[in-house]
Amino acid sequence: MSLSTLSDEDLLVQLQAGQQDALAELYDRHACLMLQVAYKILQNQRDAEDLIHDVLIEAWQKSADYHPERGSVRNWL
Repeated sequence: MSLSTLSDEDLLVQLQAGQQDALAELYDRHACLMLQVAYKILQNQRDAEDLIHDVLIEAWQKSADYHPERGSVRNWL
């Protein structure tokens, strides 16, 4: 099964199981928007990129903290 066919929520389940490729798929789906938001706030490309890196690492480490009733994976990120 291709990870690209999974929902964001299913990708987080894969992350919890140690599937590193799931993080890459989440990156492919959401990094562009995340970077735009971070840049708009920080006004510095390098700082925005560093922030997105840190957010995705934290998402990997804390994927079990996501609760779908609180909102989408995109918003959680």
